[in-house]
Amino acid sequence: MKAGLVALAFLLLLGVGLVLLLVTGLLEILLLFLGLLVFVVLLAGIVIGGLVLILALPYYFVAKKAAIVPGSYGLEQIREK
Repeated sequence: MKAGLVALAFLLLLGVGLVLLLVTGLLEILLLFLGLLVFVVLLAGIVIGGLVLILALPYYFVAKKAAIVPGSYGLEQIREK
């Protein structure tokens, strides 16, 4: 029951804070800045992902595939013993 009261008090304080922001006119500014922050973070992620793709794609086509041979891990030495 104590956890329920704590949750109710938290929601009450959150509601009072949002009403105060709405009355003072700061809610719109806060939401605008949060939206801009999300937009900038997403745009930066797209740009960084594009740069990584541009830099990694040529390496993917040039790199040779790894050849695994039995002697490379010492399997032949184990079989001889």
